[in-house]
Amino acid sequence: MNKGQEKKLWFILLSTLSLVFAYYSLTFFWGNHDWDWIKGTTQVLNLNTGMFEGRYSKFILNVALFGGQILPVINTLTAFALLALGGVFLVKYWQIKDFYAQIIVALLPLLAPFILGWLYFPINILGNFSAVALVTGGLCLSEKKTIYKIAAVICWLIALGVYPSVMEMIIICFCYRYILKSATFSEIIKKAIPIFVALILFKTLLWGLGKLEWIAEDYYNLKTVTLTELLKRFPQMVELAFSQLITTLPFLNINLKALELIAIILALITSICNIKTFALWVVAFFATILSTWLTGTPEETAYMPRINFYGLNFFYAGSVAALLYKKIGYEI
Repeated sequence: MNKGQEKKLWFILLSTLSLVFAYYSLTFFWGNHDWDWIKGTTQVLNLNTGMFEGRYSKFILNVALFGGQILPVINTLTAFALLALGGVFLVKYWQIKDFYAQIIVALLPLLAPFILGWLYFPINILGNFSAVALVTGGLCLSEKKTIYKIAAVICWLIALGVYPSVMEMIIICFCYRYILKSATFSEIIKKAIPIFVALILFKTLLWGLGKLEWIAEDYYNLKTVTLTELLKRFPQMVELAFSQLITTLPFLNINLKALELIAIILALITSICNIKTFALWVVAFFATILSTWLTGTPEETAYMPRINFYGLNFFYAGSVAALLYKKIGYEI
């Protein structure tokens, strides 16, 4: 994809997001965390505002661009611009060549109803939408030489510091890259090393912040479980992985769920041609429930749209990309 095509795609994605959510943007919707921050009189976002819950990079852009306040329209527009950039990086990483296929695959995770879970919290969208660009941009960098792989790890560490559930997105997008692209097992493992490094460094960083008492380790979204408990949970997590495909939400009705399930099944049928692609599908599928499996409070995360935005959302997008490639014949 050349630079001109990237800019054109970015503009289409941003324009579509802005049009679809114009009413949301222009009516200055505020969620339940936002009002004091918007006024800027009693509270202003600081670099360490999210530190207590391990989200050490969550408000960097809010502080750097807007002095820690949430501004009508421009906050949302900037967040959409970063989200659109993430969509461009996604199709670039998946090496989708056909321009119309690029638009379809990029728009799917950007416009899926899961986004509504984040739009309810304007205070968060600048950081959380930028995390999408950091993940996909990092994945693009990870395909290059060593110095770029280091940059990729830094991108992922920043994204994980915004919202740890982006780990699901990193793994899922990586798996689909090699479902769509031929590679040996050894090549895939080698390419995955920067991801392992980033996840280990993230866990180490949280441990260090805990030792410094900069984070509240007993806070609900920082609680994790032991390896023994993880193994005990495995049957329940398998059940969750499959049940999430048919469980409806207020803005994800049975019709949408049925369409998504059909896309997954068709993509599976047409794309699984060897043990490698089967293994990648399995890893991508179970990565969609990774956050719930690891957390000490699974009741808080199961079926949560904000987490699904980074996991199940991109699993659906990858399924459509695989289906377009194998079934319809778009050049990817």
